[in-house]
Amino acid sequence: PKELIGKADAKEFPILIKFLDANVPLSIQVHPNEELAQKMENSHGKTEMWYIVDATEKAEIYLGWKEEYPKEELIEAYKAGNIKDYLKVYKPKKGEFYFVPAGSIHALGGGLIVAEIQQTSDVTYRIYDWGRTDRELHIPQSIEVTDYTFKDDFKLDYGKAEN
Repeated sequence: PKELIGKADAKEFPILIKFLDANVPLSIQVHPNEELAQKMENSHGKTEMWYIVDATEKAEIYLGWKEEYPKEELIEAYKAGNIKDYLKVYKPKKGEFYFVPAGSIHALGGGLIVAEIQQTSDVTYRIYDWGRTDRELHIPQSIEVTDYTFKDDFKLDYGKAEN
């Protein structure tokens, strides 16, 4: 209703909210930023935010780089299929938040239920799929859109809210 979300002046709603039940690790992937998505796909970029609804003790999130690496080394790892060895691994807990800016390499591991709030875009470039061969990988596109900068601020702390 207009009273709740305002006057519509766009063809599509700018955000999409999904609930993901990841029993097994999802593909390691990357999404382009707005500029590259327009250039490469005539689409919007995609930034995401994850709220951990539930997590098993073995749950993992792969997000960003373990440390600072030379860009050329990471590109070779993309091509060789061993990029997972370079990723920072988080042990998520129920109630945590993770911010996934466009250009950030990422994957949900198994054992997670996640509320994913994202920009409305279908542009996803798959880099690695854990040995599964039934889906296409997008190595050249991934190399172009990845942000190779080391960051350590993906996990956000909003504190606990009391009702």
